[in-house]
Amino acid sequence: MNHQTGKLILISGPSGTGKSTVISRLMRLRDDVCFSVSATTRAPRPGEVDGADYFFVTRTTFDAMVASDELLEHAEYVGNCYGTPKSYVERRCAEGVHVLLDIDVQGVHQISEKRPDAIRVFMMPPSFAELERRLRGRHTDDEQKICERLAQARRECALAYTYDYVVINDDPDVAAKELDAIIASAALQVPPTYRLESYVINTGNTISASAQMKLTKNGQTLSGVSLGDGPVDAAFLAIESILGRHYELDDFQIQAVTEGREAMGESVVKLRSGGKLYSGRGISTDIIGASVHAYLNAINKIVYEEAANA
Repeated sequence: MNHQTGKLILISGPSGTGKSTVISRLMRLRDDVCFSVSATTRAPRPGEVDGADYFFVTRTTFDAMVASDELLEHAEYVGNCYGTPKSYVERRCAEGVHVLLDIDVQGVHQISEKRPDAIRVFMMPPSFAELERRLRGRHTDDEQKICERLAQARRECALAYTYDYVVINDDPDVAAKELDAIIASAALQVPPTYRLESYVINTGNTISASAQMKLTKNGQTLSGVSLGDGPVDAAFLAIESILGRHYELDDFQIQAVTEGREAMGESVVKLRSGGKLYSGRGISTDIIGASVHAYLNAINKIVYEEAANA
């Protein structure tokens, strides 16, 4: 029996990125994930099952769900309403199942306000040229629609930095393994007190490395700047400047978890506080990003335990 609480995984990306293919291959790798079931006011199509494909409800019922805050997010599309029921997500997570939700960037913003613990993953195409090739290969859209989708894709990709992780889908099998690694890492995390908003690193062989970090805590943005012996050291020190505390770094490791040019790297950070050792993990195609996520993961464990023992 799985005694861990499942995570809510929000997956966004432009149309044509291949999210559905990657998710289907991920579900072959793990038996502890499920796809979220939405509520909708549209009529069932032949073969659709209530509670499995959708929760089919009347407009009156849907409006009542919105009014009583029973939906994590909702939107109207072509005259029909769609929304994600809180109760379904909470029940499956309580059962130890990780719930996947394929959702646009606006929906991610809605859910993040209600579920700041949700893991946000943005799926990118390897290039816009490849995305255009995929869209044209569908043979379902005219020229105007393809141009609209490409323009929308550029707007969405510009927001990728606001997500916790970015996966580049050059190969669906590799992307599924990267998503699997993200979920495995997320399963070990505690509710985040601090979350990464953004970072800027300046480094080179003729200058001292510097880091500008922005974290969020309870909806408030916190900023810090520091120099360091290298980009990772500068990033860690910038985080410490925000927290106003120093933590002893006991161990730091980086290893690849997937193969290829855009390989996903995993960072392991071990911090010592109060005589105890706290381990944090982070993964990203960017080594510095993976290291920062790992460092914050360890810090959040320290803060979480201190609050529990207060």
